[in-house]
Amino acid sequence: MDEDQFHSSQTVAAGSRLFGTVFRNRGWMNLAFVCCCAALFLAACGSTADPQSENYGNILASPEGLVLVQQEHRAGWMRADCFGCHDVNNIHQINRTGLPDDEVDLPGVRAIVNSGGEASCMMCHGTNGVPP
Repeated sequence: MDEDQFHSSQTVAAGSRLFGTVFRNRGWMNLAFVCCCAALFLAACGSTADPQSENYGNILASPEGLVLVQQEHRAGWMRADCFGCHDVNNIHQINRTGLPDDEVDLPGVRAIVNSGGEASCMMCHGTNGVPP
C-alpha cells in the first residue's frame, strides 16, 4: 500500500466514524423531537386529568339559544363529528347560562353525553347543518 492509499483509507475510516456519530446523534434528536411533538399534541387535545371546560359564553343568549346556527359555529358547521373539536371531558363542566344550578343539571347532561356520545349533541344543539 503506498502512502496515498494509506491516507485515503484513513480519511474514509474517519469519515465513516464521523458519519456514524452524526447519524446516531441525529437519530436521538429525531426521537426527542417526535416525543415533544406527541406531548404537545396530547396536551392540545385536552388530555389533562382535570377538566378545563370550554368557554363559549352564554349560548342561551345566542340567536337560537342552545341550537347552533352557522353564523356562530362556522368552523364546525355541517360536521357531525362534534368530538373532533370538542373534548368530551371539557364540555358541560361550568354553568354559563345565568340560570340557577338546580335548573341546569350539568351532571345529568354529562351522563346523557357519556351514554349517548355524539348522537346526543343534537338533542340540545340541533343538527349543526348536517342533513338527516
